[in-house]
Amino acid sequence: MEFKEYDDTNHQVLAFDPRPVGYSGFMDCVTHSLALTDKGLFEVGRYPGVGLTEPSKQWQWFIHRRLATPEELHKWQETHQFTAEELLDQIYSAMTGIGD
Repeated sequence: MEFKEYDDTNHQVLAFDPRPVGYSGFMDCVTHSLALTDKGLFEVGRYPGVGLTEPSKQWQWFIHRRLATPEELHKWQETHQFTAEELLDQIYSAMTGIGD
């Protein structure tokens, strides 16, 4: 999977955690989740939309904010020896206060 920014910057997704870390927008219709890409760790948002070419619902995605650079993540992973998924789980727990 990949994300593409408005300026055509491609992000190769290394790990994605769909669990919500927050909500925003009108009536909290935007769900924020975590995505680890080759460009760093990001909080990404999604909201339901409708396709223009077909009458079906589609998710619209956007990058909300960068939480860490690749260099910062590399240092963290070297120190703690986490896999990408374990790293996302640790960050999810830190952001939400919800742990296993």
